[in-house]
Amino acid sequence: MKKRILSVIMAWTVFLSCLFAAPAAARAAGWLDCVQEITLGSAVSGSIKSGDYYAGSTYWHVYHFSMPGNGLLNLYLESETRYYNYMFLEIYAVSDPEYPVWEDNIDCGYSSARDIYSDWKQIALNQGEYYFALRKSDRINTPYYLTLSYQEPKINIASVTLNQSSLKLQPGEQRALSASIQPQNATDQTLIWRSSNPSVAAVQNGVVTAVSTGYASVTASSADGETSAVCQVTVTQPAAVVEVQEARSSIKKLTAGKKKVKVYFSPIKISGIRYQVSYITGSGKWRTKSCKGTTLTIKKLASKKKYSFRVRGYKKVNGATRYSRWSPVKTVKIK
Repeated sequence: MKKRILSVIMAWTVFLSCLFAAPAAARAAGWLDCVQEITLGSAVSGSIKSGDYYAGSTYWHVYHFSMPGNGLLNLYLESETRYYNYMFLEIYAVSDPEYPVWEDNIDCGYSSARDIYSDWKQIALNQGEYYFALRKSDRINTPYYLTLSYQEPKINIASVTLNQSSLKLQPGEQRALSASIQPQNATDQTLIWRSSNPSVAAVQNGVVTAVSTGYASVTASSADGETSAVCQVTVTQPAAVVEVQEARSSIKKLTAGKKKVKVYFSPIKISGIRYQVSYITGSGKWRTKSCKGTTLTIKKLASKKKYSFRVRGYKKVNGATRYSRWSPVKTVKIK
């Protein structure tokens, strides 16, 4: 058993040494004399068979192609037979055809949808002239189809910069952020905009909309998520709104009469302010009446009942009604 395993190992060693042999001897025998031209983007067909160039224990098919710039070489191989599996592939610079600049195996997988065996590779190469060699240790006698095509290299976004690092807005306000990327010739220049708190500040295509008071971070990120820039957004109420909301009146006196009460309260020193007086008895519901001045008589109350009263101010600011805080509650018994 050990002898059999050893013989298998030796056989594979010999096979691989032939397959990976440097092409110097093969070149000396004339492998460059069988070079075929291939146009990038077009398919060529071939079939490894008796009579093909044979050296280094492998059959050679060699193609010449030109890279128009530094980029990616897409290699696609397909066949109607699986026997093109484990073919050895090499690329040599025309300026130095002795040592490969790239080498690999190809393993054609089967597609039942197309009833074909195929595989592909993508290789980064500089601009220049090259030889592409397919090497196989045995004959196939069925065709393969080879396509080499050029692809511009993908240039990633290295940095993102926003025209604003912070914004202060009021609810309902909008502000457009603009983003700059480097390098400017990045392949995919898509930016993804996100808000850390959309209930405070929403963002769409760089336009920030203030929703409610609070803080949010608006981020513009590259599509691959590798780089981003952030703008800190603070949403506050206008000073006029804050002024109303922080104001507070107080009930100075309640004068009870027969089925009525006169409420006296302190003024809120804000131009255009109006007032609401609310009252309740027992477990009933609060009822509210409005007035301009700082006194209000409320009638049609129930005799001998205790009523509680409170007051607040209100004013329209930027089209919305804003309310001050309620005053402390005071209670009186109706006559």
